[in-house]
Amino acid sequence: MDIANAVVAKPIKYLFRRAGAELVYNKLVAPYFAQKSPRRAIAGLVALNAATLGGGVAFNYLGRDIINSFATKDFSSFSRNMVRFGIFSVGMIAVNVAQSHIANRLRLSWGNWAKERAIREWLSPGNRAGSSAAKAELQPEQRITNDISNLVQASEPLTFGLAQNAANFGAFSLVLFNLSPAVYAGTLAVGAIGTWALHRAGKKLTALNHQEAETQNAYRNAVGDANTHTESIALWGGEAATQQSILARLEDANAVSKKIIGTQAALTAIRSAYNHVASVAPHLLIAPAYFKPESTMNVGDAMLSTSATFNVRNSLDWYSQNQNTIVQWKACAKRLTAFLQGCDPSSGPAGQTPSYDPEGPLGLSVKNLALKKPGGSGLLCRDISFDLKPGNRLVVLGESGAGEKHFIPHIEGNIAL
Repeated sequence: MDIANAVVAKPIKYLFRRAGAELVYNKLVAPYFAQKSPRRAIAGLVALNAATLGGGVAFNYLGRDIINSFATKDFSSFSRNMVRFGIFSVGMIAVNVAQSHIANRLRLSWGNWAKERAIREWLSPGNRAGSSAAKAELQPEQRITNDISNLVQASEPLTFGLAQNAANFGAFSLVLFNLSPAVYAGTLAVGAIGTWALHRAGKKLTALNHQEAETQNAYRNAVGDANTHTESIALWGGEAATQQSILARLEDANAVSKKIIGTQAALTAIRSAYNHVASVAPHLLIAPAYFKPESTMNVGDAMLSTSATFNVRNSLDWYSQNQNTIVQWKACAKRLTAFLQGCDPSSGPAGQTPSYDPEGPLGLSVKNLALKKPGGSGLLCRDISFDLKPGNRLVVLGESGAGEKHFIPHIEGNIAL
């Protein structure tokens, strides 16, 4: 089976499907990883991850031998083990450097490719995402710059991290089960309970993070609109209404932020309690097997069991350790899905754009247009109707602050010019 498909494509497709973001996967993920260069990088990362896993297991057994050489006061054995430790360390340093270098280059390449693809989707003919009205809703500058960068930065470690933790869990499960099945069962129970509790407590963070981004965007848009239409607001006496509108959006954003803070406080309490229990659990689980009178377990085996227990528990803790990253990743995927849907003219109401045919008999038609004053206090104009044929020019005249700047963006926001 293709290693890129098995290790990255299928797991990451599953993550996007679970997040309801298959559109993002189909447009910004799958086409990139169908290329040869990313597949070669993935193959290299898989090989390096396997080397890291093998080195981790070897270091655990080496640690056992070093402890036993101390217990038996065998200096010759201690010296040999320290030489082995030095050789292993040099090899693992080289593996870690190569692993980090390839992963960083992969993230950079994928991020640039995804941004270029999103720009083409955004500015392709026939979509509505390039219009002024859609830009306020879809925030392309945020989606293409921040969200794609965050999605790419999180997707690679989440995918490889999940695969590596699964392999790590399997390897150290074998080590621990061979040493003590009872200790292995206890480790599974502690990890499962902690992961379940953290999942339950943090489940609503994804929706809250999405709401926070929406309310913050609404607040920024309100401030930007007020800055754009300052003269009109002053002329028509809309300061109070505009101020009230901006403050209402700020309050909405603050309300969501307070909910997030409350949820994070609950998560912190649960995570802190779980970490304290998990830090002492390996010793408590090993102690009965080590201290019973008929035990044949030596100090080295006890240390190996403790180390294997920590590794199994850390693999089970993958979700809790990456929970904030997962929440942010899901929120980015959700926002990018809405953006890509807005770029698609065939995606329903979100993609419907007024037609403009420069070769047709009529270029632009406006019928019975009415505009509110900035701030919403009364009408700026009403019953405005006109037709523009190809080659015609339109001049909008008025006194300073009369609303020309408010009128033109509204027309731009409803047709791609």
